[in-house]
Amino acid sequence: LPGTGHTAYVFEILTSTGQTWKVTRRYSDFVDLHQKLLQMFGKPTRPFPPLPKKVIVGSQSSKVIEERQRMLTTYLQAVLDNKILSSTTEVRKFVDMKGDDEDVPVSVFRTNIPRPGEYKQ
Repeated sequence: LPGTGHTAYVFEILTSTGQTWKVTRRYSDFVDLHQKLLQMFGKPTRPFPPLPKKVIVGSQSSKVIEERQRMLTTYLQAVLDNKILSSTTEVRKFVDMKGDDEDVPVSVFRTNIPRPGEYKQ
């Protein structure tokens, strides 16, 4: 995000009816979603892939950003693969899901790896 020193990660979402769109989220948004899901459901019987560790020094390096993008994509896909989680209001808001409640987000793809401080939509 320009001027903030934060990195925004861009993901393309695909639904069961073939709709696609992009969402932009910060690492902290994933941490918040994870905490909400844990509060709602407790520890999952099938553990999620781990979120990347918080990095204070070097968090803007391209290597860290690329690895985080990969891990966040894997994490979000695991959440979307779980029919219970993907139908929650929290997850639907997280992926900017609009419209028919029968339509569900089914896939996530990483898009261009953003550079530090760059905000894409």
